[in-house]
Amino acid sequence: MRQMNRTILALVAGVGIAGGVSAWSQAQDSRPPQPPAARIATVDVLGIVERMLASDRYRPAQEAYLKQENDKLRPMADELAAIEERGSKLAQGSPELEALGREFDTKQEAFQRARQEGLTRIEEYNANQVREAYRLTLEAVDEVSGRMGYTHVVSSRTGDVTIKSQNVAGALQEILARPMARSPRADDLTERLIRQLRLENVRFEEPPARQPEGADRGPVQPLR
Repeated sequence: MRQMNRTILALVAGVGIAGGVSAWSQAQDSRPPQPPAARIATVDVLGIVERMLASDRYRPAQEAYLKQENDKLRPMADELAAIEERGSKLAQGSPELEALGREFDTKQEAFQRARQEGLTRIEEYNANQVREAYRLTLEAVDEVSGRMGYTHVVSSRTGDVTIKSQNVAGALQEILARPMARSPRADDLTERLIRQLRLENVRFEEPPARQPEGADRGPVQPLR
């Protein structure tokens, strides 16, 4: 009898343990999978885009488009210069000079409109280049960081922390371009991306040309 009781107790205990293990296993299985541990890198995305825009991939096209817009304006500018030259040889107050002045004003207005339209086209062209360079940069960032096991990449200026702007608005923009106040140099992928995109030899101390020649000059002065 005692032996039978012991056997029953052992079976009950066994069932209890098995049930507990089964319930624990089910609880474990129902837990959501844990995300991988975050691994963060930094990349100077703006710096890489600047390099790309100054590279042979983009700069010759910029200069060609700028020349194209200048060529459109040059005949109008030459005509205004010729009218000025004619007016300089006429006597002040003469009817011919007054008529020439009215012609000059009309053609100058047309020139200014044409120049503004050219500036708008150049800005659109440059913006398209920036969009493409930014897209290609992010694609390279995604490929390199994924291959190296990073889960997050923060766009942040790298290099010595210096504020070059001479006004508050510019200085604040430089500060905002560095959201990472501190990060390990080993986790900065900028130089690796520069090599990946073959931009090592690009120098961009001087910004690429962005405006037609007439855009940085004041309007041609009227004859009067």
